[in-house]
Amino acid sequence: MACTPANMAAPMLGMPSEICIASLPSFFGGAKDVGCLAACARDLTAGLKDSSGRLRVCSIITSKLSSAVEGLDRASLPELEVFRLDLSGSTGQLARQEIERGIRQLSANLSKASALEVLAVRLASFDASMERIRLDVNAWEALIRCLGNLSVYGRLRSLDLSSFNIKTSRATQDVSMSESQGGGDLKEEALVPVATGRDSRKLRRAVTCPTEGTGAAAAAAAAAHLAPKLTFLDALARLSSLEVLVLTYDEIFGDTAKMLPPVFEKMDNLKRVDLTRNNIPKQDMKELRASMPCKAELCGDDLQTFYFY
Repeated sequence: MACTPANMAAPMLGMPSEICIASLPSFFGGAKDVGCLAACARDLTAGLKDSSGRLRVCSIITSKLSSAVEGLDRASLPELEVFRLDLSGSTGQLARQEIERGIRQLSANLSKASALEVLAVRLASFDASMERIRLDVNAWEALIRCLGNLSVYGRLRSLDLSSFNIKTSRATQDVSMSESQGGGDLKEEALVPVATGRDSRKLRRAVTCPTEGTGAAAAAAAAAHLAPKLTFLDALARLSSLEVLVLTYDEIFGDTAKMLPPVFEKMDNLKRVDLTRNNIPKQDMKELRASMPCKAELCGDDLQTFYFY
């Protein structure tokens, strides 16, 4: 006799709810199926959320910037293990400001993903104005802070940052791990009284350029000055758990490539580096290969876009 859906589901009805909550999601191919089931089972709905009401998911994989931002806003970040965002198919469709804002939001949330093992972000090649996408200072600093925070957790195994503009000036730029120092944008202005004879007038000074004061103001200024600073290369070197590093289409030139060997030496678990489609001359790539850890594979030395050797 053919099994009806009711007969097939009967054995599962007698299972304890905690077993169903832990096992059922793995039997479904997409979030829609799990969502439909959760809508029909109160216990399952509760089990899919953490104490703060955020959805317990182990991976977010998407090609839409909006869904990536919303997904991280709704997900339980301490339980997230895989995050992949591929915007390469959105070339010419997104405004640069939209991408920069998205990177800042993603970086702020991913900084709290203490279990994250895979991080992959592939930007679009061109924005809606068909100009090469180059992140502004704020977005770049947010990304470096994110990598610095992830290095503390020691869980990241794979990092893919493709179509980022990683020139020497960006790779060596000092970034304060204190967000109050990240900048470029003028934040809320502070009013500073200045005496001018009989009365006083007030000068406006940006918070990004504070003056030392007394009490709490002085303590805050001192803390900001003492905040540790990282460069992009420093942040990479701290990812000692990293096994795979992908930096493709990143406009990396020979002078930046020469700075990579000391970084790789600090990555004890590094197995593979992909530098495909950068601007690294053959001789510099040859030297980089010679300096690689013996157990690490270097990919892309024959797939560079700089041919004036």
